Amino acid sequence: MSLVIINENDDYHIKLAKRYCNLSNRHDLESIRKMVHKDATIYGHHGIKDIIKRMNTFRDQYTNVYWVFHKFHLIGKIFDNDIKQLVIRVSFNFDRYWGKKDEERLKCTATEYIDFNNDGLMMSIGYIEKPSEPIPSGYEVINEVKSNDVLCVVGNRANRRLRRQRQKEGNAHPGNQHYRQLVMESKSFYQAATKLEKLTIIRGVVDKIHNLDPPGRFLIKYEKGYVEIEYERAVDKTREAFRESDKKSTDSTAEVLPAVDNEKMPSPKQDSTAEVLTAVDDEKIPSPNKPQELRGDFFRSAKAKTELCRHYTTPEGCAFGDKCNYAHGEHELVEE
Repeated sequence: MSLVIINENDDYHIKLAKRYCNLSNRHDLESIRKMVHKDATIYGHHGIKDIIKRMNTFRDQYTNVYWVFHKFHLIGKIFDNDIKQLVIRVSFNFDRYWGKKDEERLKCTATEYIDFNNDGLMMSIGYIEKPSEPIPSGYEVINEVKSNDVLCVVGNRANRRLRRQRQKEGNAHPGNQHYRQLVMESKSFYQAATKLEKLTIIRGVVDKIHNLDPPGRFLIKYEKGYVEIEYERAVDKTREAFRESDKKSTDSTAEVLPAVDNEKMPSPKQDSTAEVLTAVDDEKIPSPNKPQELRGDFFRSAKAKTELCRHYTTPEGCAFGDKCNYAHGEHELVEE
């Protein structure tokens, strides 16, 4: 656990900010509750009840998350337009890690602020500089993209412009165009195939990309370069490509690969946010809090375990556990 040293010479409000940071690393929400004003706004959540609920959910999802805080600075009194009152603002930087201490894996850096009222209670917390986009630990950064590579996108609901920009760049890439063509050429065989035959077809598409000259790679773009996803993850994404192609036009230029939400951080060697590119409406992206599209389906029991769960491989796992309608691994798949 990385704790901030509170010096006696520190300003009173910097001491408060450091105390909050230390409580965050201890996951001591009960003590944090006592520091928050009942009408506070933190990361867009208003009111102490909603704030603590969101913090609890975050801690449950990321049990090993911790922060390294530094560069505390007293900005002073400012007028907060959201709450319409004067507050005392303190800023600081942090590095956030998503893993056990002995597996330190820097995920992002950011500059944050805390606004205090005259009683020393926190009124708001927000970003001065939003968290940087990470490159997962354990991956080699690739700077040169080849014509046979398939460019993937890390979807981010918080930055839709960036996501769509990367989708546009990838859709124009020769490797992506060839990949979509392979999917469309195999579509009719896939639709008529059994579960095991479908897996063979999916792997065949991935193998064709890898066996090109020069070999094609499935790459994810980050701010600092690209990383290559492993074979099985490329298979999972190609499975999604075939499913999406069933919902779209048979036009050979149709986008067949879904982008997904990136609010949750990937784990090493298993990037849960990599999806090959398309322009898909956000409303069609399944929420991780819902069991995909089976909820409310009259034939749900007959369809159970016929498709892979999209969330069981993510760091936080599937929220439904054993009650999920979808298969948690290919060993659980059953024939429709």
